[in-house]
Amino acid sequence: MFCYKSVLMIICAILLAMGTVSFAIGNDCGTVLTAEQYQNELLRNSDFQDYKEKTVFRDDIHYSIPIAVHIVRSSQGEGGLDTTLLQDIFDTSNALNQPLNVSFYMYSLDFIDDDYYFYGTDNYSAYNQLREENVQSSAVNVYFVPDSSGFPYCGLSSYSSSTVQGIIMNNLCSDPYNYKSTFPHEVGHYFGLYHTHEDYFGVECPDGSNAETTGDLISDTPADPDLYQHVSDYPACEYDNYAPPPIECNATPYNPDVSNIMSYSRKLCRDIFSAGQAVKYRYTLENVHTELAYAFGGLITSGGIDLGTVTPGQVGLDTLRLSYVGPDSIELSSVSLQGTEFSLSGNWPVLLHYGDSTQIEISYDAGSGDICNYGNYSDSLILTFSFSDYSQLSLPVEVAVTIQPPSQDYYALGQPCLELYVPNTPQFGYDNLNLGMIVNGRDMLYAGTLLLGLVDASDTIVYQQIYLQDEYIVVDSLTEWQDSLGRNNYTLDFATSDGRLHGTVNYALGTGGIGLEDCQYIQVDYTIRNPCDTALTLYAGMFGDFEIDQSGEDYGYVDNVDQHLVYQRGRYEDITCALGGLYACGENKGMKAVNNTNEIYPYGNFRDYRAYEALAFGQYFSATQYSDASLLLSFGEATIQPDDSLICRAAIIYADSSLASYEAVYDELKSVLSTTATDIDGDCFANDVDNCPERYNPDQLDTNGNGIGDICEYICGDVNDDEVVDISDAVFIINYAFAGGQAPDPIESGDLNCDSSVDISDAVYVINYAFSGGSAPCDPNGDDSPDC
Repeated sequence: MFCYKSVLMIICAILLAMGTVSFAIGNDCGTVLTAEQYQNELLRNSDFQDYKEKTVFRDDIHYSIPIAVHIVRSSQGEGGLDTTLLQDIFDTSNALNQPLNVSFYMYSLDFIDDDYYFYGTDNYSAYNQLREENVQSSAVNVYFVPDSSGFPYCGLSSYSSSTVQGIIMNNLCSDPYNYKSTFPHEVGHYFGLYHTHEDYFGVECPDGSNAETTGDLISDTPADPDLYQHVSDYPACEYDNYAPPPIECNATPYNPDVSNIMSYSRKLCRDIFSAGQAVKYRYTLENVHTELAYAFGGLITSGGIDLGTVTPGQVGLDTLRLSYVGPDSIELSSVSLQGTEFSLSGNWPVLLHYGDSTQIEISYDAGSGDICNYGNYSDSLILTFSFSDYSQLSLPVEVAVTIQPPSQDYYALGQPCLELYVPNTPQFGYDNLNLGMIVNGRDMLYAGTLLLGLVDASDTIVYQQIYLQDEYIVVDSLTEWQDSLGRNNYTLDFATSDGRLHGTVNYALGTGGIGLEDCQYIQVDYTIRNPCDTALTLYAGMFGDFEIDQSGEDYGYVDNVDQHLVYQRGRYEDITCALGGLYACGENKGMKAVNNTNEIYPYGNFRDYRAYEALAFGQYFSATQYSDASLLLSFGEATIQPDDSLICRAAIIYADSSLASYEAVYDELKSVLSTTATDIDGDCFANDVDNCPERYNPDQLDTNGNGIGDICEYICGDVNDDEVVDISDAVFIINYAFAGGQAPDPIESGDLNCDSSVDISDAVYVINYAFSGGSAPCDPNGDDSPDC
């Protein structure tokens, strides 16, 4: 009988509940032995025969097999297998699995809410496509599909040679009572068992004379003519003797085993695996699907380790429990990880006797914000054991954690006269609410972002946060503090979505005394770090879509001389907005007015190659008229070594009617530049963040952690850096001045008399000071510092 839609489905459900009938859907099992699996079997045959001869089936060795359950539902989340049936499915299957000494447990559960699969899993292309969804690499992936999908079988499994792995189960055949043998049947295929009526290897004779080389290749499963519809209903379960012996065999009649789970007998009649099938099943588990062997030698584990989802700043924890139910004893000798991201705690070595257990705690600390592995991260935990029958065995256990950014909150910075809306990424404003920078109640900056452009092989990668591009994630949310100038500062940490670059953005609100009046500018500092193990060359920039003219008739201007400033005017004739370059560590930096018509619309986003060209190349416009012009500041090209960083600084400013001209705006910006923008020593650290601002020290070494770079903490006169001023320093200076010897480092340490040169007079000065009670090295700063 066939049960399909609506009324018939209701009738089927009633009959199933009564337990009076067993149904078949189409060809029952869709698993077909392929040419690839045939060749695969032949290649492994010698190894399998050796395994059979040397392996004694041990009742004390039990394997727990992880099952990843995927339930297909409609796009609205409706339909799908009733999850309350899952435990019964596992329980009834495990009862049938006892001869194998294996059991199933649910490793994970998820839902695939997709109408495509809910209504269209009716062809092999769809079967394979479905089995590539949400794959768990350390489990048997089982996909439960509704009858509405058109899936014509009770079940279908991959073989070990299959490119796409996994099992598909029809929900109508997942009833754990009337169809209790269907799920173990499909998993049997997954572990190398064939139908007892298989004939791809040749027809098996009923007398068993060719049993090891034909049929299902298992000698203790009798020849089977295909029992589909030739066995009476349960509980009689009688074969109808319909099939004559194959013509190539003698006249011995068929006597098939109607109870074998791998046959096409009635579902309720099937309840055993043969001893030979158990050996083949275990061989495949131990030698082919080794990633699933979570228990051996009487040792039972709680399966894979999943620390769940953590956000930066959190710690993920999970515990692996080990129990021993075997004879004698077993020792957990060592525990190690293939990677280094996870931490372990527990006791080992530890000796376990029957009934003993121990635990290992695995943790992942995401507090550092080091999310190079942002997303799904996994590792292998290697447990090494020693016990009586074997010298040593290793058990790999999959460890997994998902690192997810905190939720993205928005913050309003500033006073009523100038508010800037920022989320906890390097973005400005709401994309959908037209709020970015508000000046006196009027929208000024609609959206903006930090742009970072890399070249990866031949492709450009640009990280941005506007125009439908979401390439930054949150590491830490906004914190507020006040600097020495009395400015309110807001700092947040971010990372690119692939974790290749990390960064910090700081907003400092301009206040009186910095050159601009209160609320007229916001200083933006970007610190961009490379946390990974290879140097990266990139372009950095800052992009802003100023909406001061919502009619599409904006004017964008660029200072073509210094190229520090790009600004815009439009419908609000009394207001000018600008981006200003205060400081950048890089080459080829400059400003640009981006013509939206040409470079943004009609694409709907700032595509990578467009954004990269804008960052990397010229094309500076003195003005663009009658177009929706946006503004771009390029900080230029820079290379960041592993664990190194660069700093870029900009300002978002506005000017009212008293500063409506280009000259006035630029003059005001220069007053900010003169106070905050300089990098005297050119080491890529601006003066106010440089621990030795007048000496080139890109490594920023500060051995004693006092905030002063080591290069600035020399002892005047100690030119050989032995922390003593004596005759050896005089000799060092003489060698330098007259014999081409090594120069003092820093050179200032040798200028004891402050005459701006290092010569014989400084050597004499050292001798007088060290041996004759002469004057100490001069103090040009008058502050008793060690400077010469």
